[in-house]
Amino acid sequence: MSFDAQAARALARRSRGAADILTDWKRAIVDAATQGGFAAEVALPDPEPVPTGQSVNTAGFLVEHLQRRGLIAWAEAVQQALNAGYTARPVWRPLAMGAGCEGVNLSWSMVTDAPTGPLQLMSAGDAYRMSMGARAQHQWVEKAVEQVRRAAVQGADACTLHDAVPPASQAWAERRQKLQQMGFTTELLATEQGANLVIRW
Repeated sequence: MSFDAQAARALARRSRGAADILTDWKRAIVDAATQGGFAAEVALPDPEPVPTGQSVNTAGFLVEHLQRRGLIAWAEAVQQALNAGYTARPVWRPLAMGAGCEGVNLSWSMVTDAPTGPLQLMSAGDAYRMSMGARAQHQWVEKAVEQVRRAAVQGADACTLHDAVPPASQAWAERRQKLQQMGFTTELLATEQGANLVIRW
């Protein structure tokens, strides 16, 4: 059997330490949370079949499965995620001999009690607040686009929206970035009570 690039990647993933794995998981969590998501999936080394009827969607099964496979650092990373308040479960894909555990799903869709003790991963509560903040900006932009649509129906080529959020707030930067990615141009004007955003198309 030849040792190809795919085999090399799988070997590298199996050989990594828990700290490196958790660094990747934090990146995946932050990427998902900044998009308003409440879950992230991270890939495991090559899936190993689990006979039908033995697969369980629990963190305990996942930890035991990883330990049986000799992926001790991965099992430790799952335990660290649980300690930080995340829900962890296997990600499955069908294989000829049953199901294969190909990844870990980490979710933070509920506010949990603050974890105690030192953490090696950002807490699920912090991820939840990040997701909620990003989701609020998504919703604001969706409402803004609806106002744009109404103005465009009237033949206008611009509209102005007001919000009490101070002009220096990061929220405005995020909103403007999202609108600019959609092809709109924006201009932020400070007011006595917040700011006006001029959107042009």
